[in-house]
Amino acid sequence: MKIHAINGSPRKTWNSAAMLEHFTRGVHSAQEDAEIEIINLYDYIYTGCKSCFACKLKNGKTLECAVLDDIHDILHEAFTSDGIVFSSPIYFQDVSAQMRGFLERLMYPGISPKTIPTAFIYTMNATEQQMKNSYIPASLATLKMYLESTFHSETEQIFAYNTLQKKNYDDYRATRQNVAEKKILHETQFPIDCQNAFEAGKRMVEKIRAIVK
Repeated sequence: MKIHAINGSPRKTWNSAAMLEHFTRGVHSAQEDAEIEIINLYDYIYTGCKSCFACKLKNGKTLECAVLDDIHDILHEAFTSDGIVFSSPIYFQDVSAQMRGFLERLMYPGISPKTIPTAFIYTMNATEQQMKNSYIPASLATLKMYLESTFHSETEQIFAYNTLQKKNYDDYRATRQNVAEKKILHETQFPIDCQNAFEAGKRMVEKIRAIVK
């Protein structure tokens, strides 16, 4: 069993990465020998889709982006996965630029020939109510639709709201944020969010097993 875990955050140890790590622990708790490849997108140099249409040539290679940069092989290997989990912070009401560019390159070439369960972890500065009052749900719903049509499987979404961005805000301007509330939530709610990611990892294993039966 092979799972790709895609981290679209510039940080490798904070909210998005932490929840991704708990997801992978959930996978291993259900399938000890599962192979998980963690990919930190900020380690690679690449762009979003260049609209060259090489992937749409009738005599071209199926499901292969023609741009030979740092993520070329990763994009190709993703379609050999048994499962894919993505994790990204929300910046300006959307996933990070690195994640957006990666998804453009991943999904534009075509539809997966096999069913691949997917999950998406979202962490954000906004509260749950602020998210519901904005257009974020619409943009994420569109992303969910494209993932499901590409990989033939329902995409599970896991959310963490009002996350703590820094351990110490003393040297930063944070006039729009209730830092005290964030610190409390980091101690009380974020462990629950991580547990939700853990359980989602276990569920992905169950979905993969159901497909291969």
